[in-house]
Amino acid sequence: MESEVVNRAVRVGDCRPHPKNYNQHAPEQIANLRVSLRRFGQVRSIVVQETETGYLLVAGHGIHRAAWLEGLDTLRADVIPAGWDEPRVLAYLAADNELARLGKPDEAQLAALVAEVKAKADAELATLAAGTEARLQKLLAQVADEPGDWVPVEQPEMYLIIIECETESRQVELLERFMREGLSCRALVS
Repeated sequence: MESEVVNRAVRVGDCRPHPKNYNQHAPEQIANLRVSLRRFGQVRSIVVQETETGYLLVAGHGIHRAAWLEGLDTLRADVIPAGWDEPRVLAYLAADNELARLGKPDEAQLAALVAEVKAKADAELATLAAGTEARLQKLLAQVADEPGDWVPVEQPEMYLIIIECETESRQVELLERFMREGLSCRALVS
């Protein structure tokens, strides 16, 4: 019996979710985790405990689900000792979730970071950095609203058109049409 955490590859199909995992993973989060696996690979290990029938997931339920949906065969795992009793395992499961929630993001700094990622890479990476497409848009709007709070990034040369609309509904109509046509556009109000 091992008394220390060891890292090894485990088969995705040999892992089962912990029945007391209370953290829920929305479909959008799983979709983003799948994109993350494709773009970055597995950067952090999941945490499991070996049992007689395979592995019990303790941390990393979302990434495990995404890996399974992506058809991955193995994941890198930190295997906690079989000697850890249930209260210790449950405490780790909760601590892993709850201690992460205690962090408070500096929204202005995050907004500048995702704007830089979008400018230097692509929107998919920027969406991953923001967490969701909606949050990305909110953060990018914040950067546009507060230029004094961020360091400007080098922008490629752009050619812009401003179309004046008499009503908001006309603006929305045109914006939706342009987006359907594949044009990169955004609404402005003056």
